[in-house]
Amino acid sequence: MDSWMKRLKSYQPQPLGVQRIYAILMPLVQIQDEWHLLFEIRSATISQPGETSFPGGRVDNDETPGQAAIRETCEELLIEPETIKILGELDSIIDFGRWIHCFVGVLTEFDIENFTANSEVERIFTVPIEFFKTHPPEIHALTRTYDVKRDRFPFDLIPEGQRYPFDALSDYPILFYSLPDERLWGITATFVNRLIQFIYEN
Repeated sequence: MDSWMKRLKSYQPQPLGVQRIYAILMPLVQIQDEWHLLFEIRSATISQPGETSFPGGRVDNDETPGQAAIRETCEELLIEPETIKILGELDSIIDFGRWIHCFVGVLTEFDIENFTANSEVERIFTVPIEFFKTHPPEIHALTRTYDVKRDRFPFDLIPEGQRYPFDALSDYPILFYSLPDERLWGITATFVNRLIQFIYEN
């Protein structure tokens, strides 16, 4: 058998088109015997200021997504790695060339009241998991389109040429949660929704 056929037997497939890999952690904290999700409000000095998010960031070349999720959480929440107990990895998102891994973990010694704002995180807040069970997200559609450079694209190499229906794309669902005092939408809301589905699907 040719060598490439042998290699294919043990090959671990990867998604094509991924340019950047990210990892986030959905932090769980226990407050008065009830599990809460912990969220961050991003600092005004970084990208997407004021957005609600989970700790996370880009995966470095010398680390796994799980290691990146822990590292980023430690940097943003100012905690030590040994105070994070990873429960497992949830489903990931591949979008716009990004592969976003999602991990769920417990913060075993986190002091919410004494958290100090820093260059990445303006403040934090928590929401009981039970809240999301009884308050499903609203779903709004956003239509994606391609900006095809008509003078540079080789239309002569594809069927229908310039009549090819690049713009005939399906709507992209964007989730929104109505929280009492905060905004929660987009990728963060999508991960929350998937976790709630996972918790209560059985």
